[in-house]
Formats: sequence, C-alpha cells, structure tokens
Amino acid sequence: MSLKQSAGDALMFNGDEKVIIVEGKSDKIKVREVLIEPAEIICTNGTIGQTELEDLADRLFDRDVLF
Repeated sequence: MSLKQSAGDALMFNGDEKVIIVEGKSDKIKVREVLIEPAEIICTNGTIGQTELEDLADRLFDRDVLF
C-alpha cells in the first residue's frame, strides 16, 4: 500500500470491526478524542488516489468503514 504513514501510524488492521478513514493527523487526533467505541483510525495524510482507495476497499471489505 502506498499510503504514507507517520511514525506510529502503520497500517495495521487489528481486527476491530469499525474503521474510520481520515485525511490528516490532526483529524485523527480529534476523532480519537471523541470516539467512544473501539475503532481503527486510518490516516491517509492527504487525498488518496483511486488505486489506494481500491486497495483499502479490498482489505476492508468485511468491515464497517466511515470516511
């Protein structure tokens, strides 16, 4: 996958049912502060292209995904 990840933000799909995809690290921090239930937050660090989006769709097809 070609999504850029900050240190500590590796794309690890840990089995949580819900996934939230955000654009930037500040968005990730804000969402994490208000999140009540367990969910994985993936930071794209900018707009992602069609190839990256299709790769995410393939990896997350059986999960609840929010953008």
